[in-house]
Amino acid sequence: MARISGQELSEKDRVLYALTKIKGIGMSLSHKIMKDAGISEDKRMRDMSPEDISKITEAVEKYPVEGDLVRRVRGNITRLQQTGSYRGSRHSKNLPSRGQRTRHNARGFNNTLVTVTDENGQVISWSSSGNSGFKGTRKSTPYAATTAVEKALSKAKDEYGLKEVEIFVKGPGAGRDAALRSVRSANLKISMIADVTPIPHNGPRPKKKRRG
Repeated sequence: MARISGQELSEKDRVLYALTKIKGIGMSLSHKIMKDAGISEDKRMRDMSPEDISKITEAVEKYPVEGDLVRRVRGNITRLQQTGSYRGSRHSKNLPSRGQRTRHNARGFNNTLVTVTDENGQVISWSSSGNSGFKGTRKSTPYAATTAVEKALSKAKDEYGLKEVEIFVKGPGAGRDAALRSVRSANLKISMIADVTPIPHNGPRPKKKRRG
């Protein structure tokens, strides 16, 4: 078996696909390496001569792969965390750092999201069970919802002098009632409570009845 960048590549595979077994090399980069080395993409590893393998090795060494790539990525993450950037803080919390599917992160039975806005709808503070340090199934507990509400309201009261609120409750979950109780205990005047959970007019098609 040929050995390139510390990886043993199967002799029965085409070189084009065998190179993708090396960490850091995908199909596009594999095409480029084959072109730089001047080797046919239809060639298999068992047909490679020592000269061909040395050409491929030289072409691969131009790019960060395997351990070099891991060290570079780890160094970049450490640098982001040390500079206190937003992406660094997301890495520290094991959360998506580039916005991947974040629209689903806060919308479930397993989290309570609290947002405080002014009369024009501009956000002045927010918090959530996950933002308050709870993870896993503990995010859906009433205590986690209470903590999230207290965190959001304390910031709004300290920075903006919040005294009166209108509450809009949206979605299911165990944190609904606990969040309302937490607002009541915060010495704020509650002028309105409304449930704005969307309800389908017709709804999805029901399941067929079980036979027998």
